[in-house]
Amino acid sequence: VVVTNGDGQSAILSKGWVYVGAPKIQGFNPSMGGVAGGSVVHIAGKNFATGAKVTIGGKPVGTTAVLSAFVIKIQTAPGTAGPAAVKVTNPDGQSFTAELPFLYTLPPEIDEIFPVKGSAAGNAPVIIRGKHFLNGVTVMFGKTPAKVVDFVDATAITVRTPAGTPGEPVAISITNPDSQSAIANKAYTFIDPKDITPPPQVESVAPGMGPSSGGTWGMLSAKQMAPGAQAIFGIVPSADFNVVGGGLARFVTAPSPVTAVVDVYVINPDGGHGILAKGFKYVDPATLGP
Repeated sequence: VVVTNGDGQSAILSKGWVYVGAPKIQGFNPSMGGVAGGSVVHIAGKNFATGAKVTIGGKPVGTTAVLSAFVIKIQTAPGTAGPAAVKVTNPDGQSFTAELPFLYTLPPEIDEIFPVKGSAAGNAPVIIRGKHFLNGVTVMFGKTPAKVVDFVDATAITVRTPAGTPGEPVAISITNPDSQSAIANKAYTFIDPKDITPPPQVESVAPGMGPSSGGTWGMLSAKQMAPGAQAIFGIVPSADFNVVGGGLARFVTAPSPVTAVVDVYVINPDGGHGILAKGFKYVDPATLGP
């Protein structure tokens, strides 16, 4: 740095100024967190300066720690559900906004579980309906994880139960990838397999195909199908299922995330279930005529 007076005299401060580049965000993890705030997020990038400030959705974060020129650690402040821009501003005023937003999420809610009991041998299908489910959700029966968890959409999950011990009902808890969770206490009872009535024997589904957009009306035929039974097409619970008697049930399909030939499951309220392998085909609505 050189300072020169009007008379031509000057002074030099060697290496007194450093040119620095603007900050740049290359990514952050996790990419989502609850609306209540408190999520610890690491921001990766370059040219982060000591004293840098971070905002998400235009609001200052709860805490900021510049760990190096390449990493900032923050704790999110409360926010509104939905995407929010992540911005880093250095003390010199240079700033950068990430290309992808941080996603503020609502906590999951459990509204309905069907059936509420099933074989202690495990591997029984269960439908969980609710709100704010995220892809990657995990499910626990008491302290044991479900064998299989299929994310359908934000309002439905289908799972396969673990093996359990007959007796007192256990809690069902679900946890989203953002660590927010919900619990239904005393929600499911494991019962001795010999106490389950003969399971449904699914014979036919008509029509045997429909659009993946859902809305197909039809009839399902099955022996030993109890009043109150429900059905799953692939991984998707039917939008409506009504046992009308005589081994028949009316159904309406729900939208499917895939176009494929799928198995059809019928589940009685006591947990007994039957399968019609490759019983229904979801097809691209564009391939169907008017």
